[in-house]
Amino acid sequence: MNIQNQSPQAGLLYLASIAFSSGAVVMALEITGSRVLTPVFGSSTTTWGILIGIILTGLTIGYFLGGRIADSSPGFRKLCSVVFSTGLFILFIPFMSQPLIEFFIKVIPDFSTATFFSTLFIFGLPAVLLGFVSPYAIKLAATTLHKIGTTAGNLYSVSTLGSIFGTFLTVFALIPFFEINHLIFAFGFILMGISVVGLGKIPKVMIGILIVVFVVNATGAGASDIGNTYGSDSDVLVDKETPYSSLTVTEKNNFRTLYIDGATQSQIDLDDPSKLVIYYTKSFHLASLINPHLEEVLFVGGGGFSGPKSFLVNYEDIAKVDVVEIDPDVVEVAKKYFFVPEDDPRLEIINEDARVFLTQTDRKYDAIILDAYSGYEIPFHLMTREFYEILDERLDNDGVIISNFLGSLQGQSSKLFQSNYKTLQEIFPSVFVFPSNLKNTDHRQNITILALKDQEATKFGSIAHIQSECKMQKIIECEKFFENYYPNPEIQDDDDIEILTDQLSPVNSLDRSSSSSASSQVYQDFKNDAVNLSGFAVTDSFVQISLIFGVIIWAYNLQRIWKKV
Repeated sequence: MNIQNQSPQAGLLYLASIAFSSGAVVMALEITGSRVLTPVFGSSTTTWGILIGIILTGLTIGYFLGGRIADSSPGFRKLCSVVFSTGLFILFIPFMSQPLIEFFIKVIPDFSTATFFSTLFIFGLPAVLLGFVSPYAIKLAATTLHKIGTTAGNLYSVSTLGSIFGTFLTVFALIPFFEINHLIFAFGFILMGISVVGLGKIPKVMIGILIVVFVVNATGAGASDIGNTYGSDSDVLVDKETPYSSLTVTEKNNFRTLYIDGATQSQIDLDDPSKLVIYYTKSFHLASLINPHLEEVLFVGGGGFSGPKSFLVNYEDIAKVDVVEIDPDVVEVAKKYFFVPEDDPRLEIINEDARVFLTQTDRKYDAIILDAYSGYEIPFHLMTREFYEILDERLDNDGVIISNFLGSLQGQSSKLFQSNYKTLQEIFPSVFVFPSNLKNTDHRQNITILALKDQEATKFGSIAHIQSECKMQKIIECEKFFENYYPNPEIQDDDDIEILTDQLSPVNSLDRSSSSSASSQVYQDFKNDAVNLSGFAVTDSFVQISLIFGVIIWAYNLQRIWKKV
């Protein structure tokens, strides 16, 4: 098709369609791109900042190059060839993302730098090529100088409308219902499909063959193929995108495991579903040492409901166990696969943000258990002085906070732990620390933090009294925790240790303060536990070979298009 041979209205419509589609895809790709990065790098402001920054930088470069090239070499086929090339590149993203992320984590010790280069190599080029579209389309659409402003405004408006459409469609209609790799494939085919209008027969045949290859491959793939990401002998029961995370449930050797954003969140023994399998979850029972007559308990973070189930089984006199979980899909999966006792009237599940719930409720609790990790991170607003003040208000006088924290006790990577500990001390008179491994205090590990509301109100106000009560009660592996009791956290009083507040809570930067340690830990999880990248372990050789042949054929066709004046 030659745009010069079409009516002005038809030509402008084609250009507007390309601008709209490009705008939609750039935002859809950015949002789905976060799901590619989150399982390994987390959903922190650092990860989002790098992703947004690289997309904007790519678009800026694309605007600059598109304008200059349009002035020197305008042509509708050339514009279509750029859009087609972008779509073809996007088809490779599910195949190359995992190897690239693994490579950069191996060779770059700094966590943020590894995030940057992984994001750059995966999403940088598509952003540049998509930025190329608008200025080039304006050049082709402009027929007279005195209407150039109207033409530019119209096309930029259409492109922005596409971005708005792509954003809302992806967030509300695509991610909740489709696998991320399938969405990315769809984005690539959309760009290829809209651009073949201005190209010859070869691209049309290419896209037809590739669609057939991808559809045949998709219909032939089953849950077991996805399960290879977790090990060939693991059965994948659930693999889905939720409004908040990537969620997977696997089963292996009679153990069922819940993963959220690639991190192990919960695990059960199918022979004894109420048994606490993961070591740190057993520390939740330390609450009963502070208050042996627990009546009202709140869990912040549901996961597989291991803690709530254990409390309901072990404390028959308990009156109420509330669980606040923000993600409705996590609750649904827990009910279906993790034996949540829905018929127990003592259990109440609140599907809401924990801080919103705690701000609005007037309930008082004997114990509040904090286990609200999303992947490898705690949401920053659940680790500030203001949040801990809310917890203090929601506790009875002899109440206790049990907090699960992932970090290290000493060294450069301990700054977030120190800030969190220092912030807790601002509110609670007694704070005790129980790491999972006392011998490796400079390594990232699960750390249980126990905080008392009122030291004077409870007879168990000292560690000696708590340990004494431990020997008198049959608490699950209670004494093992006291073997790992850490009596003297090295909290510095200088300005380097921040009190975390709603106004200043640099959680992500503090957590990455020792990037080599953090990235090493995440990489080991990634490699040893086969962290899921939302189905991105796409290794079908037939599809890859088809794409490579397509690239070779397209490269020959592309150079012919751009050689023409």
